[in-house]
Amino acid sequence: MKTKKISTMLSSLFMLASFILIVSCNKDNENNNAPILLSYENNIIFDNESRHYSITPFIEATTPLYIKGGDGHYTVNNLNKEIINVDYNGKTIQFKPISLGSAIVAIKDNSGNQYDLTVEVRYHQQNYVIASKTCVVEGNNMTVGEKTELENKVKSLPPVERYEFTYTNKEDTKGSVRLYSQKSGSAVDYKEYSFEQESIDTTIIVNDQNVRSLYRITMKTEKESIKFYVAMYFDGTKSIGGDMVLKRYYFIQDLTERYKGDYPAMENVYEIQIAIWKRM
Repeated sequence: MKTKKISTMLSSLFMLASFILIVSCNKDNENNNAPILLSYENNIIFDNESRHYSITPFIEATTPLYIKGGDGHYTVNNLNKEIINVDYNGKTIQFKPISLGSAIVAIKDNSGNQYDLTVEVRYHQQNYVIASKTCVVEGNNMTVGEKTELENKVKSLPPVERYEFTYTNKEDTKGSVRLYSQKSGSAVDYKEYSFEQESIDTTIIVNDQNVRSLYRITMKTEKESIKFYVAMYFDGTKSIGGDMVLKRYYFIQDLTERYKGDYPAMENVYEIQIAIWKRM
């Protein structure tokens, strides 16, 4: 009888231990779920490291993003409904902008995984760094001294280190632009203008060379107006792996009207800045 009780007790203990082991394994399996990730269609990679997504206020809706990983059962919470609208259909999420600003979209599953995505609604921006600048003075009847003097005047104009364009309309044709200049030490200063950009298909002659312009930009403040042409060229260089092509831009400012009164024999004068596009 005593042996039977011991056997029953051992059997109960075994069942309890098995139950604890099963629960423990289930918990381990829950904790070992793959992390929640986002991807585009056909597993095109999304930046899951930064978890940051920028959109302009003019788009109708973003490209759908697939939710993957976790335990497959997701809830999506939009923490900033005044900034974006979030459309979740059980498989993908899309965002529609409402106003400028940042929003947090929290994606959770039933096993405790969470993915917080920052969606920023902001205007489209373009950033250009000036690599070098030069001056072209044209005028067959100018003396060597006049040409040198005018070149020095243009070269002494305040140097621009960087242009930062912010486009405030859907067509990316107008907005504000900051012209940054490097001062002594590490202090950075800038001037801000409103601007309009006009697409043109024309050729201007600079140093007896035809330069095809992409567009013309007019920048203004209450007291100042600056106009320049933008052209593009490709700089081919050799590397160990083969040819590399670097896209550069000419920012060509026509200063003829500014200096024509002081130099009647001058025909044209341009300041040409070599600009390189830089990611924001």
